Amino acid sequence: MKVSLIAYGSVWPILLNTVDGVRSVDTTKLEVLRSYRIPAHLRLLGVVLPSAAPRIMVGLRTSLSIAITVIVFSEMIGSTDGIGYAILQAQRDFEIPQMWAGMLALG
Repeated sequence: MKVSLIAYGSVWPILLNTVDGVRSVDTTKLEVLRSYRIPAHLRLLGVVLPSAAPRIMVGLRTSLSIAITVIVFSEMIGSTDGIGYAILQAQRDFEIPQMWAGMLALG
């Protein structure tokens, strides 16, 4: 359940940035490739993917931070191990130094 929640939360920035990157490809380049009758898979690998790559990488970078946040929250809510669980357990036991140590380790 945790893995599916993390995957669901982190797939959207990648997907939306990929769509935006593909839509931002110069239409003149695509028209020239179509007029030269370049096959679709070569258009995709040769022009569209390199043009969209910067936005895809931005989506990956954003989704990484979202995935780490979702990991910690899922550990805090429904897990019996992990750093999120350790922070909450230290908070419940009034072990303030251990709680802050876990928060610093997380940061």
